[in-house]
Amino acid sequence: MSLRRSDEKSIESGEDWGSNVSLVSNHSSFSCFSITLRIFLGVVFLAAGVVAVVYSVTMSERKDAQYDENFFPYSVDQECSEGNLSVYTIVSDDGSETVFEVTSTKLVWIQDAQNKRLFYQFGVAPNIQYRLFVYETVAYNVSNDFTACSKVSGMNYQKFFAGLGLVDVPKKDHAEQLLIHGHITKVNAYEGEPPQDLLIDGEHPSLVFAYSNAKTDITYRWEIFFPRESSLSRKDYWFEDMKPRTEDASIFNDLPQKCLDL
Repeated sequence: MSLRRSDEKSIESGEDWGSNVSLVSNHSSFSCFSITLRIFLGVVFLAAGVVAVVYSVTMSERKDAQYDENFFPYSVDQECSEGNLSVYTIVSDDGSETVFEVTSTKLVWIQDAQNKRLFYQFGVAPNIQYRLFVYETVAYNVSNDFTACSKVSGMNYQKFFAGLGLVDVPKKDHAEQLLIHGHITKVNAYEGEPPQDLLIDGEHPSLVFAYSNAKTDITYRWEIFFPRESSLSRKDYWFEDMKPRTEDASIFNDLPQKCLDL
């Protein structure tokens, strides 16, 4: 006598489900679902890993291309509409007291590090003295009303910063603090001697100090000191309102066509 599947009792429960109920094995469907799920998760994890590696390599390449972490990060996406330059000139020095004349000028700074370009305005309206549009291979001096333009001989993005003594300024081995809008802010500090062939206003600077935000690398300040025998004592660039550049770079569209025709 042979038994049909419908006449068997449940092996697991011992229950009799009757002759009209058939047992269907779900092992096959479960196995297919498990394999599909594992393949899907594997693809997801693999894709996530590839994205992470690509992002890491890309950011590493961008960072290496811009600066070495052991030196002042001069190439940063940043902007400030209310910077200030204070120039300290020695009026008299009798050995016991030094009298300085201080001249201050407002600055505008918009920097696009990724495309190696900088907008630098010396003075603010109505006392704008000049505007510089600095690019990777060339720089232009544009008049206040944007009607006149001239190339700045020998200047480009890299040389602009080199001319300020900001290239290859070593990082100090300890962080320092600056007072930013009344709040003590941790900064990375840099100090170094400029190259011997560097001249600023006809004088060779003896020392450069620079300070950048410890987290974002944005520039807050740099100071250029000159030898004691020079009448030019110090230049102090101060950007208390410097922030990471978040707006578009439309200012670079203001470069007159006549500049490009030079």
